Amino acid sequence: GNYTVEVHLVKNGSSEQIIFKTLFKVKALNNQTLVAENNQELNVFRTEVAEYSRKVDGTSRLINETNEKLKFMEEAIISYPNADLNLLKEVRSINLQMNECEKELWGDRTLSSLEIETLPSISSRLGMISYSLMSNTTGVTQTQRDNLKYSTEEYELMRSKLDDCIVRVKAISDKLALVPIPYTKGGNEDWKKD
Repeated sequence: GNYTVEVHLVKNGSSEQIIFKTLFKVKALNNQTLVAENNQELNVFRTEVAEYSRKVDGTSRLINETNEKLKFMEEAIISYPNADLNLLKEVRSINLQMNECEKELWGDRTLSSLEIETLPSISSRLGMISYSLMSNTTGVTQTQRDNLKYSTEEYELMRSKLDDCIVRVKAISDKLALVPIPYTKGGNEDWKKD
């Protein structure tokens, strides 16, 4: 492809341009041992993996936000004398389901810290795919396709559990607002699917 480059020298906090914008063309040597037969297929797969990675990152943030809301709700229910203690039971039930979602997304951190072998988690499969695609010039392998397939299937199952938790958290938030108990953390936020 065609590229433009310019070089600046930074000295004592000031910048001086030493090479002005220069257009140059990169010509592939095609001296890789294994060259992809279909570069377009590789690029499409990379795009698919990048989009999936974006979804997983968003879900990770959503899990953290939901856990934080649950922590504030639990403290509010315990602290306020007019709170319905049945809500505390529901918060703890949601916490258990959130723990399942975390294990499915990130793996069992306790077992892995003890170096006990476990099945790959959603994010570890995604990490394997991303790592293997970094400087891949050979094309898409069946292992990469399988890892993406298994990871996305597991993700969809986990995501439905997480969505259920989010709906349940919203119901508790609505009940706390009626008392009113100002737990304050995101009481009226809408949540996103991705």
